[in-house]
Amino acid sequence: MQVVSKVTGAVLRAAVGLLMIALVAVVMTNVIFRYVLKAPLPWAEEFARYCMVYMAYLAAPLALREGRHVRITVITDRLRGVWADVFQLVAYLVVACLAIPVMYHGWNLVQLVSFQMTPAMRISMSIPYFGVALGMAFLALESIVLFIDGVIRLLRGEASRAGEPLARPGSRGVDV
Repeated sequence: MQVVSKVTGAVLRAAVGLLMIALVAVVMTNVIFRYVLKAPLPWAEEFARYCMVYMAYLAAPLALREGRHVRITVITDRLRGVWADVFQLVAYLVVACLAIPVMYHGWNLVQLVSFQMTPAMRISMSIPYFGVALGMAFLALESIVLFIDGVIRLLRGEASRAGEPLARPGSRGVDV
């Protein structure tokens, strides 16, 4: 399971990095075209918007794996050991149970809007909407992998120690 997570993590990290590079390059180019050459690129803002959508959906599984999503810790601060681990496992299941229907309906939306074209770039609207389905598929996969890894750790007796969460080592969530 760790191999799946590492491979998808590497792919997602590379994709998010490339999207960020493309976003910055296009926005900076558009700034030059708009203010220096007085001829803005009509498709640049739309491209940047779609890059941000893809980055958000593709970075969500990475944030889940690294424990970087915002958390409300009112309950988890009071749980220790096995109970904290069980609570974390339930959280992974909830994420999967939410991501799978969003992925399914996202894919239906991709098919529904496939004949529509974006206003500036004139590409199929299914391309921007595909980011939702793709990101949710990776999020569901990552949450299932984390759940299975957590169950294996619990069955091996590797429960968290002294309140340390079941999340991966090096996890740095944002506590609220």
